[in-house]
Amino acid sequence: MATSVTEKQAAAIRQKMAEIRTGLPDGMDEVREEVSNLTDWKFYVRKYPLVVLPAVAVAAYMVVPPIVKSSTGRATGQRDSVASDRSEETPVVKTSLLAGFAGAAFRFGARTAVTLALNHVSRMAQKNDDRF
Repeated sequence: MATSVTEKQAAAIRQKMAEIRTGLPDGMDEVREEVSNLTDWKFYVRKYPLVVLPAVAVAAYMVVPPIVKSSTGRATGQRDSVASDRSEETPVVKTSLLAGFAGAAFRFGARTAVTLALNHVSRMAQKNDDRF
C-alpha cells in the first residue's frame, strides 16, 4: 500500500513537472516582452502621454540655454554666452534681485515637477508589473 501511494505521488510530481516544462517557453516569451516594454521609451509615451509629454517639455526647457541679448535689447540669435566673433565682448544681461529669485524658484519648481512626474510614472509602472 505504501508503494502505491508513493507511486501516485511520483506520477503526480512527474505530471506537474511536465506541465511546468510545457509552460516555460510561454512564460519566458511573456517575460521577454515585458522587459522590452519596460526599457522602451515609446511604451511609456503610448501608455502615459499626459504625464510624459509635459515632463519632456519641462526637461527640454531646462536643457536649452537662454538666448543672449545685446546691449540694444535685441536677441542676437546665439544660444551660448560665447560670441562667434572674439573681438566683441559678450554682453552681460543684468537682472534684478527679484527676477533672480523668481527664476531660481521657477527652476526649482520645474525640477521638482519633473522629479514628481518621473516618480509617478515609475509607481504606475510598478503597479502594472504587480498585476502580471
